Amino acid sequence: MAAYDRGDYAEAVKWYRKAAEQGDTAAMHNLGFMYTWGQGVPQDYAEAAKWFRRAADLGAAEAQGSLGLMYAEGKGVPQDYAEAAKWFRKAAEQGVAYAQNSLGIMYADGQVVPQDDVQALMWFSLAAATGDDGAIKNRELVLKRMTPEQIAEANAIRHTSSRTTSVGVDQSGSIVRPASICPSPRSCARNTVSIRNITRRLMTLSGW
Repeated sequence: MAAYDRGDYAEAVKWYRKAAEQGDTAAMHNLGFMYTWGQGVPQDYAEAAKWFRRAADLGAAEAQGSLGLMYAEGKGVPQDYAEAAKWFRKAAEQGVAYAQNSLGIMYADGQVVPQDDVQALMWFSLAAATGDDGAIKNRELVLKRMTPEQIAEANAIRHTSSRTTSVGVDQSGSIVRPASICPSPRSCARNTVSIRNITRRLMTLSGW
């Protein structure tokens, strides 16, 4: 939006709000970010979470991922990794790379989901195929502890939805890469996580 690009955040908020109140999910998500960062409005995580949830409930993938981050960090909502995993999964199934990476982390660590390196590798590979740096690093780390049989199993999994393409790995660990599934440049550039300490890692996602 022109107002945001020229740094007129109050004006941007005005138009985002008008569009959001008419059901525009992208505007809801943008308004949530304005409250997250305190741009054009006082910083208010609860208000941010409210707008992310409104868009997420309407199926907006990026908003689902953002709501997952809020639950992971306990910003505007009680910290709840189970809720974070729920929203990360919804976003991941629509192709949001940082949500795929986050879900992979949860499977790698067994955080509120059963520990499962096969599932972790699948989600890391999906995100890595978009160029997500954190997912690429996490994928390499989890591969080091996997057997060829586990890698083959991960490669056999085919995850399909309206906005994702199956990704696999060969037994050497190389990605079988599809066309890009990244829904936006922002979602491909958010994540800088390692394979340890999920609380610290999730709190660094997206620079929040």
